[in-house]
Amino acid sequence: MNKKRDYYYEKLEKMQFLAKNPYYADRFSFQNASQVKINHKLAANSEFLNKVHISPFAGLLNDPNGLAFYKGYYYIFYQNVPQIAMHKTKLWSCFRTKDFVNFESLPILIHPSIKQDWDGVFSGGAIVEDGKLIAYYTGNTKKWLNEKDYIRGSATIMCEFDEESLSFKPKEVLFEVDKEVYTGEFRDPFPVKIDNKYYLFHGAQDKGTKKGVISIYQSEHYFKDFKLLGTLKINNFETPDAYMYECPIFFKLGNYDVLSFSTQGQKYFGGNEKNDHVLFLIGKMDFENCVFETIKVQHSDLGFDFYACQIFNNQPSEEVIYLGWAAKPQDFEIATFDDGYAHHLNFPRKLALKNGHIYQTPYFLDVLKSGIKIKLSDTFILENKAYLINFSDIQGDFNFEISNQNGDNWSIKYQNNTLICNRSNMSFLQSVDTGLIYQRNVEKISKLEIILDTSFIEIFINDGEQVFSSKYFITGEKMINTNLKGEIEELKSYNFEQLRDKTILLPGEALIDRYQIENKVVDKVGGAPLNVCGAIGLLNKNTYFLGAIGNDDEGKMIESFFSSNNLNKNYLEVLPSYKTTIANVILDASGERNFSFLRGADKEFKLDKAPSFDSLVLSSATAFLGGNLLDTYHMLTDKAVNENKIIFFDPNYRDALYSQNLEDFVSKAKYFIEKANVIKLSDQELKLIFDLEVEKINELKYQNKIFLITLGKEGTLVFLNGQTHVIPSVDAKVVDTTGAGDSFFGYFIAQFIEHDFDFANLQIKDFEHIIFKANICASFVIQKHGAIESLPSVKDIEMKFNDEYFKKQ
Repeated sequence: MNKKRDYYYEKLEKMQFLAKNPYYADRFSFQNASQVKINHKLAANSEFLNKVHISPFAGLLNDPNGLAFYKGYYYIFYQNVPQIAMHKTKLWSCFRTKDFVNFESLPILIHPSIKQDWDGVFSGGAIVEDGKLIAYYTGNTKKWLNEKDYIRGSATIMCEFDEESLSFKPKEVLFEVDKEVYTGEFRDPFPVKIDNKYYLFHGAQDKGTKKGVISIYQSEHYFKDFKLLGTLKINNFETPDAYMYECPIFFKLGNYDVLSFSTQGQKYFGGNEKNDHVLFLIGKMDFENCVFETIKVQHSDLGFDFYACQIFNNQPSEEVIYLGWAAKPQDFEIATFDDGYAHHLNFPRKLALKNGHIYQTPYFLDVLKSGIKIKLSDTFILENKAYLINFSDIQGDFNFEISNQNGDNWSIKYQNNTLICNRSNMSFLQSVDTGLIYQRNVEKISKLEIILDTSFIEIFINDGEQVFSSKYFITGEKMINTNLKGEIEELKSYNFEQLRDKTILLPGEALIDRYQIENKVVDKVGGAPLNVCGAIGLLNKNTYFLGAIGNDDEGKMIESFFSSNNLNKNYLEVLPSYKTTIANVILDASGERNFSFLRGADKEFKLDKAPSFDSLVLSSATAFLGGNLLDTYHMLTDKAVNENKIIFFDPNYRDALYSQNLEDFVSKAKYFIEKANVIKLSDQELKLIFDLEVEKINELKYQNKIFLITLGKEGTLVFLNGQTHVIPSVDAKVVDTTGAGDSFFGYFIAQFIEHDFDFANLQIKDFEHIIFKANICASFVIQKHGAIESLPSVKDIEMKFNDEYFKKQ
C-alpha cells in the first residue's frame, strides 16, 4: 500500500510538472495536431480504455456539454484538453451518434478565439430553436495581478452550429457576469424554454456571502436581450459550506420540477471524501418570483465518480436522458496519463419518478446486449470486454471483488445495511487525498444491475433506486469473486468512426537484410522505404508500401511480416520470375553499417495508373539504378507536383550501388530535391550532392524547403529559409545503425503530415519537437539488429520524450 501511495504521489508530481511546460501549457497547444494524434493512438491501445463509455478522442475529457438531439443525431459536446491528460485551457470537442452504438468523432469545434473566452471555453448547454442548434457556454478570462493571483472574468456566449461544415458560426457575447451581484465564479449556462420565454440557469458564487447559488437570466428571444431575473431562492434546502454551485440544469419529471446541480465544498458524508456532489432537488419552480420550493433532496450517485450532469434537450420522446462526467474536479488519473487520455462519461441514464423518488436506469443498453448469458457465482475470469451483470434475488449481506493474480483488487461488500466500496488496493490508486474507501447507508439491497467495463463500474441498486459509480484500475487478467449468484452477459462495444488518416505512398524496395552474427546468418525484413513505412505506420493506418518481391522463401518471409504486422499489402506485388532483393549487411565494431546488394524483383515494380494520395515519400536506395521502379518514381512525383501534394525525399545513397556512377546519382538526387518539400540527407550526402560541409549549409539557395541533415550522435541539423538549428540526439547504446535514418525519417513524416504547415511562414521552432521525437525513435532502433523489426511503440517514444523534458528543467 505504501509503495502504491508513493508511486501515486511521484507520478502526480511529474504529471503536474509536465503540465506546466509550455509545450503542453501554451494556450494554443491544442493546435499541436501530431501530439493530439499521438494521444489518440496511445488511448486506443490502453488496457483501461472502456468499451461502452465515451472517452475523449485524445487528452482530458471534462464536463459533457450542449447535449441535444438534432436532425437525427444525439450531439455530445464535451470539455477537452486534447494535448495532455491534465486540466489546462479548455475547449469543446464532440461525438455524435444516431443509436448509441456507432459514434462519429468531430473535429475540435469551439476554442478560445476572442477576448471574452481567451482563457478557456467552459461548460454550457444547447437548445434547438427555429431549426437551429444553438450552444451557450461560459467564456473564461483571467486578469493576472501577480504570478499567483488573478481576477476571473466570465461571459455568456452563444453560437450556432452549422451542420454542413460541422462547425460553429461566429460567436455572440450575450452578457458578462454582473460583478455587483456575483464573483467571477459564474458559469455553465443551461437553456430552458418555458411558455415562450427563454431562461439561462448559471452556477454562481454570491459576491457578498461567497456561497454557491444559482443565477437565472431571462429573455423573450434565445439570441439576445437576456436580463438578470435574479438569484434563485431555494426553500427547504441548505448547503452552508458550499462555496460554489456548478452545472445547474432544470427539467420536468412527471408532475414535478427538478433541479440538478453540483455543489462544491459541502460534505454530505464523513471522512476526507470529495466535497463535490451532484443532487436532485424535486419540487416546484416559480419563475415569476424566482423561487424553487424543495420537496425532496436526493443524491444522483453515491459513488466516487459522477459530476457535471446534463440532460439531452430536444429529446424526440418524453424520456429524460441524463449523462454525467465520470470524475470529480480535483481528480488526476495517473493510471491512464501515459496512455494519452483521462476520464470518460457515465453510461446514459433514463430518469423516472416513482413515489416521489427519482429512479435511474441504463438507457440505450438493450442495443448492446449480446443475448449470451452465463450463470455467475464464485469466480469468473474477465476478458477485455464490457459486461452486464444481474443479481436479482439478494437475501442478505454480500461481497463482490475484482482482482488479479498479483493480489490487486477493488471490492464492495454489503453488511448491516451499509455498502462499503474499497479501492485502496488497486494496481493504480485514484484520488488518494479524497477517499479510497466509501461507506453508504442503503436499506435493504435486493437487486443489482451492474455495468462492468474495463476500468469503470456502475451499480444500479434496486431497479435504479440508487446508483454507485467507481473507476477501478486492475492490470492484467482480472477475475470476479463473489458469494452472489446471478447472470453475466457480454456487451457489444461502442464503435467509434474516427477522422480519416492521410494516404501516404512509399514506392521502393522490400528486401532481406542478411547479417552475419556470431557466425550465424540472420535474416531481417528491411528495405529503406519499408522501414520508413513501418515508422509512419506507428501513427497512420493509410500508409502504403509500393514494391515487388519474388516468389521465394525471402519473399514469403516479407509477406508473412506484412500480415503479422498489419501492414497494407494492396501494392505489394509478387513476381514469380524474380528473386527477392537481398542486402548483405556488414557492421563494424561501432555498429556502423555497409552493404552489398543482390538486386532482384524490386526494379520491376510498375503502376499502370497512379492512385490518389495525400503525400509521397521517395526513400528508395535502389530506384536510381533504373527499371520500372524509377518510372514509377517519376509518375508519382509528377502527380504530386501537379496536385500540390507534399513530397518527402531521401536519396539513401549506398556506396555499393552508386560509387561507380556518382555523376548520375547526383544528377537524379538534385532533380528530386527540386521537386520535394522535405529533404533528408546525411552530412556525407550533403557533401556528395552539393559539395558543402555542414557549416556552409546556408549557401543552399532553396526556398520553402526543409532540409534535415542527420549528424549521427550529434543530432539533426535543420535548414529552412536561412534558419538553422541542431536538434540533439538521445544517448543510446549502438548495436546496429541500419534503420536509424529510416526510422527517424518515418516518424518525422508520421507527425509532420498531421499539421498543415505553411512553408513560407514556417519557423523551425514550430516543428522542432517533431524532430526530437523522431530522434528518440531512431535511438530505440539502433539498440537492436534490424530496422522495421526494431521499431519502438508510440508509448515508448512519448515516455522517453517526457523524461527528456523532465531532465531539462
